[in-house]
Amino acid sequence: METAVSQTELLRTRFAQQGGYLTSSQVRAEGIDLKVIGRMIESGEVEQIHRGVYRHTSADLPEHADLIELQLRVPYARPTLITALDLHGLTTTRPTRIQVAIPTNRTMPDLTYPPVQVYWYPPEVYEAGTVSFGQPPLTFTIYSPEKTLADLLRMAGKLGRQPYLEGLTNYLARPGRNLPELLRMARIDRVEDELRRDLEVLTHDEIR
Repeated sequence: METAVSQTELLRTRFAQQGGYLTSSQVRAEGIDLKVIGRMIESGEVEQIHRGVYRHTSADLPEHADLIELQLRVPYARPTLITALDLHGLTTTRPTRIQVAIPTNRTMPDLTYPPVQVYWYPPEVYEAGTVSFGQPPLTFTIYSPEKTLADLLRMAGKLGRQPYLEGLTNYLARPGRNLPELLRMARIDRVEDELRRDLEVLTHDEIR
């Protein structure tokens, strides 16, 4: 049977391997009693940043720490809309609250931080167009630029068209744009016809 000291050393190793973060489920998967990490919290070596999410205090705070920590706490919460548009470098606007999508059959737990704006997506919209963002091991799931633009168009009645049009204009200026994928995402979001009309105005390329 492992001693508390050896379990503590194992946790230190796992924290280092996971970029300074562990969840309670990861701790349990190692066969370690949560009382061990509790003692590390008491000593100041570890801090609990959310329920079931821990950070080693010696670890450097990563870029986008709030988004990483949010998804560790709520794995099904995905940055979307203007938040995702900002992450993809397609807007100069940053919302005051993190905009996240969750499935229609899930609820969002109460969080004291960070402030979030929740949007419930139906299954086919929620599952489509996801990509991994960040540097391993600290990555999180967001929507692709193409899916983000389609979502913004779908939500234009609530958010207005300006964020979508700014993002679309910037996207079309990129050499790596993927119009077939953009149209595919718009088809899933049921805004393909409207997107095609906007593309006809903004580009002279033939859109099929």
